[in-house]
Amino acid sequence: MPAANPNLTFRQDLTDFGMSIMQDHQQILDELAFFMPTVPTGTLAGRYAEFHKHQHFLKVKTARSVGGKTATARWNAKMVSFLLDNDALKIPIDTEIELPLASDGGSALERSKLMTLQSQAIVSLASTAHGLIQDGVTAHANYGDWTNAAVDPRAELHKAALVIYKQTGFYPNRIAMSPLMWYCFINNPKVKEYYNDMLPMLTPELVSNAIPGKPEIRVLMGAGLDGGFDEANVKLKPFIGEGAWVYYSSPIKSKDEPSFANVLSKDSDLFGGVYEYLSEDGVLRNLRMAWNTFPVIRSTQLCCRIGLKNAPVIA
Repeated sequence: MPAANPNLTFRQDLTDFGMSIMQDHQQILDELAFFMPTVPTGTLAGRYAEFHKHQHFLKVKTARSVGGKTATARWNAKMVSFLLDNDALKIPIDTEIELPLASDGGSALERSKLMTLQSQAIVSLASTAHGLIQDGVTAHANYGDWTNAAVDPRAELHKAALVIYKQTGFYPNRIAMSPLMWYCFINNPKVKEYYNDMLPMLTPELVSNAIPGKPEIRVLMGAGLDGGFDEANVKLKPFIGEGAWVYYSSPIKSKDEPSFANVLSKDSDLFGGVYEYLSEDGVLRNLRMAWNTFPVIRSTQLCCRIGLKNAPVIA
């Protein structure tokens, strides 16, 4: 993080503390990574690969005459420039009011402030990333009426997997569901009929076995349910909405591997350190985190979104 402010100082003690409490937010970070694995770029600016064509289904004429030219395989990915945004979130400590009231030289106050700063930064990143996914992938026109007794959700997940395969040559390896979507799935009459005696033991892993590629299925809890709120709207709402996302996500942390979406970051663990600087009047000590990220969708063809068409009434 460039020291544009001459008063900016690196706080190693708070950085160490911040790293130690990252696990407190592990659920929401894990669920964010389930959609968008982090790709450490190593730099603040560079290029990443955007995959947008059916590269695995291109037919190339490989036959050649004696002495003729050899055909060249085409790698259909567009290199797109990126600039990591510095997530400008700070939290102030009032040196005239808060510090005199704090015990232990203000150390506990600083840690409390950092915990608040860190949690709000993570919620902000998750909200941005999930908003990008929600806006970037249109829900399937016909799938998602899972409260309808005539609809088979298993078949729709199966067909969604085949849609992705036909578009890209990749079977999806992940399915994410909102808790309400999972509720509709396990209470659907056709699902109950199929699983019958196994219904009390029905798990996402059991469902996965019936879908091509056996994708990992996860029911979102933290990032899916606790969507956060702002001061103007204090009602919690889901980050990602109600539905299911069938997609291919690369387990390899590389900007050159095909993947539905990623978070590009200079730091592999997202957290880059804590800095402190004084306000111009010297009254406020501001704490800031180095949190340089850039959530991107790299190929919409690697995802099929199933939106919940009719929400059930739950008393």
